[in-house]
Amino acid sequence: MNHCPRRPTNLSLLIVFSLLLVIGCAEIGRPPGGEVDRQAPELVSSYPENGALQVSSGSEIEILFTERVVEPSRGQPVFISPRQAKAPRVKWSAERIRITLDEPFDSNQTYIVSVSSEVQDLRGNRLDSAISIAFSTGGAIDSGRVAGQVLREGKPAAGMLMALYDPQSVDDTLPYDSIYPAYLTSSSKSGEFAFQYLPVGEYRLVGFEDKNRDERLNPGRESFALPDRDIVVGGELPVDSLVLSMTQYDSLSPAVLTALGTKNNLVRIRLNKSIPLDLLGPHPSNLLLRPTKDSLTVYPAQGLLEADEEEAAVLTAFVGQLPEGEYTIELTYAVDQPPLSDSLSFVLQADDEAPSITEFEPDEKPEFLQQIQMQMRFSEPLDTSRINDQSFVLWQGESTPIDLELNWRDAFRLDLTPAELEPGHKYRLDVTEFELVDLAGNVLGDSLRSYSFATLDDDSLGSVSGETVISVPGRIDSPVVLTFSSVSDKRTFEVTASNRIFDLTLPPGKYLLSGYIDQDANDERYDGSLFPFKLAETQAFHPDTIAVRARFETAGVVFEFK
Repeated sequence: MNHCPRRPTNLSLLIVFSLLLVIGCAEIGRPPGGEVDRQAPELVSSYPENGALQVSSGSEIEILFTERVVEPSRGQPVFISPRQAKAPRVKWSAERIRITLDEPFDSNQTYIVSVSSEVQDLRGNRLDSAISIAFSTGGAIDSGRVAGQVLREGKPAAGMLMALYDPQSVDDTLPYDSIYPAYLTSSSKSGEFAFQYLPVGEYRLVGFEDKNRDERLNPGRESFALPDRDIVVGGELPVDSLVLSMTQYDSLSPAVLTALGTKNNLVRIRLNKSIPLDLLGPHPSNLLLRPTKDSLTVYPAQGLLEADEEEAAVLTAFVGQLPEGEYTIELTYAVDQPPLSDSLSFVLQADDEAPSITEFEPDEKPEFLQQIQMQMRFSEPLDTSRINDQSFVLWQGESTPIDLELNWRDAFRLDLTPAELEPGHKYRLDVTEFELVDLAGNVLGDSLRSYSFATLDDDSLGSVSGETVISVPGRIDSPVVLTFSSVSDKRTFEVTASNRIFDLTLPPGKYLLSGYIDQDANDERYDGSLFPFKLAETQAFHPDTIAVRARFETAGVVFEFK
């Protein structure tokens, strides 16, 4: 019996045809593999050309890149200055951006087109920095420049909108979210920004995080940055190397959210925001409890767990043997602010919670002898009558005991003062846990706990010395605070330059040097204010790392504020 091959069915022919089509299409495209594209797009040309003069009346602008660019998913990545009454139409076409203004170019006018650094190619490579081109319908192009770097907590802040306002359009009575800036650009990956081709005149510079992409600053919801000087293009002060730091305008007034008794019979107050503790920390008695039925009796706080923090939104207070009952809380955290108040229903609880050591200083990194301050913080007050000479024992090396003096700073903090420490030694503090007992009789633990620290050897140290130079008028006589930051372990050493001269002993290594002019002499840099408008304190960064060698002096360092 002969078996002939069957004819392919229509379905079989369709499958074969589809496979051939897929293979054929795959051969048309670029084969897979090869080097990944990490090159950012670059500007090739523009029309009108950058720097062009006597540009004839028109309304279209075209920008050409080295490769295809894509429009960001949200926001306005192209800015036209001066700002147009109606937003221009922007068309993205492969490697081109075409911009059409609603009105023809004005006569004798410089136009600036800025492309945000958020623009990227198909691989997600962003522009290295914002791009600006300028042309003029008159015979000259303005040449003013404002530039610098914007930082967030000392690190570059990328993608911040940098805005120049006409000073006549802003004052302390007008909300920023109703004002469009006259000039806009954005910060690059390195936090750098530049306005170019500006006319001579005065401006107000503000950088901000444009969260809703409306090109307007909303101080209540968006962080911002202010310069340290008035921005005057063509003025005496340089405005092309500014340093700005992001900060936040805080319009929310502090208020108590909850006030409760804890399991270990402390009082815990939760606030809607952090408050500074520079008054309340050293003086916990500024937190008072008054019985609602006896206004003459007052129970002041005897200790605050968070006392060593700069600010806190949760406060844990020890108010002694507080009786059960209803209380009114009165909390004074600043001399120029009204006290915060709330009610508390305090119920005594059976405390079966063991205390703990929440902090010990110093840590294991070696420190200068004069900087050593031994202190310990506990989660709740202890029964000090249960502590004896063997509860805390300090050793130099493995076998040499050092006498200790114990001093309770408050109900939560214990200062331990050694009789004498020496440079270049290792130390160990042994803590007998079962001799540390809270007021309810709960012991901290059942074993021996140890903490180690060390002092720096003077022979292993080096020094760095130099001077500060201030070229900013009006600030020459202000104090200067310098910070040396170790590149290897991130430790910081701070010094105030006295009479513009500084001399500091440091462990060997490489350091980054930064500083600020402390105009208000409060040992804290001021970031400026929008309402009322106040300039920030001047800050600067040394351009090079500073090497410190053991037993050598690195001299002649010049740190300049300009």
